[in-house]
Amino acid sequence: VKTGDILFEFETSKTVIEVEAQTNGIVSLNISIGQSVPVGWIAAAIDSEAVNFEKKIKTPDKDFDDLEKFSSKAIDLIKKYNLDRKVFLNLDFVTTEDVEEIVSQKISNENELLQEKFNNEDVALFGAGYQCQVVLDMIATEDLNINIVAILDSNPTKNKLDNINILNKFSLDLLYKRGLRKIHICVGDGKMKSEIAKDLKSRGFEIISIIAPSAIISKTAKLEKGVFIGSRVYIGREVNIKE
Repeated sequence: VKTGDILFEFETSKTVIEVEAQTNGIVSLNISIGQSVPVGWIAAAIDSEAVNFEKKIKTPDKDFDDLEKFSSKAIDLIKKYNLDRKVFLNLDFVTTEDVEEIVSQKISNENELLQEKFNNEDVALFGAGYQCQVVLDMIATEDLNINIVAILDSNPTKNKLDNINILNKFSLDLLYKRGLRKIHICVGDGKMKSEIAKDLKSRGFEIISIIAPSAIISKTAKLEKGVFIGSRVYIGREVNIKE
């Protein structure tokens, strides 16, 4: 086959979709005419030689009881953004584009919750898990004058925490555009925190520390930006806590 050749077509109750060859080569089919297959099934492969499919068939996703309605990439996106599948009830077949449209609408709705302008002292938290709860509790119990205006997360599972809006990380650019500059990262995994910090810095954000007034910190200790020191914590001599 050559790039652009029609390999086969598959149909749902009301939709017929043609599948084209993405490259030149020898096509090996793993389907037959009239066969019903689940989402995730490898239908064909194009290579320089014939392909044996015995070890290449994917197991259907058991989390979806209506697999035939979703493309495999659509399922991946639905899981990634924790979407309710009920929003797709009116569609006969759900594609990647359908899911991306819903995600775009969701982010747009979240952005409507943002204030129009932030000041230099406003702070956002990145990460809506347990570490975030610890940070919020410490700010409250230590009566810190820190104004948390939003919580961002890569995969939000709820809308609010302590009455603070939890937004998808895709809102970062809009936050910056509206004047927010300071973010504290509430992530326990050091490697992941470092990657998030790198991304935020590239966008122009300042990674800030949050330190409890009741903490005891040796004058010889070195604390880099972005650290969290909780209530009554003791940081000893010559200790070096990196970002």
